[in-house]
Amino acid sequence: MDLKLISTIICDDVLRNPGGWLSLYTLFREVYADAYPTTLVRMHVVTTWLNESARTRQVIQRVAVLSPEGELVADQAARFDVGPGAYHTQITRFLDTVFIAPGTYRVQVQAGTEIVADLPLFLMPPVEAAKEPVLSASTPDGTSASAQALSKEEA
Repeated sequence: MDLKLISTIICDDVLRNPGGWLSLYTLFREVYADAYPTTLVRMHVVTTWLNESARTRQVIQRVAVLSPEGELVADQAARFDVGPGAYHTQITRFLDTVFIAPGTYRVQVQAGTEIVADLPLFLMPPVEAAKEPVLSASTPDGTSASAQALSKEEA
């Protein structure tokens, strides 16, 4: 296939500088919370597509977050073009995503109806001696909780 998804990254925040370069902050695969349900204030899924064909290709991308039971937690869809012989980076933003319980959630990227990426997102059970919080999260009733994201390299 001439059009390929070449990377998928889950992170806390993404900023684009005036030159168009992206800065990704707090890459993660694990999230720690003091209590469940918890709300992840923000999460970004950054996908990069490569079109090796000689013509522009249109992508209909859907990013879905699924619970350990396979139920839909959140999703976003976008339609975009990838020029011939070009890369395209798509940023999908999720705000105030509620996670009911700890477990292995899935972040899936679809192109049309085909799943082209399927990544685990581990929501860890509360621990008494939590490390310093990196991400802010809150429970639905507004009480304070903290969530912490660690990359596999930090673990």
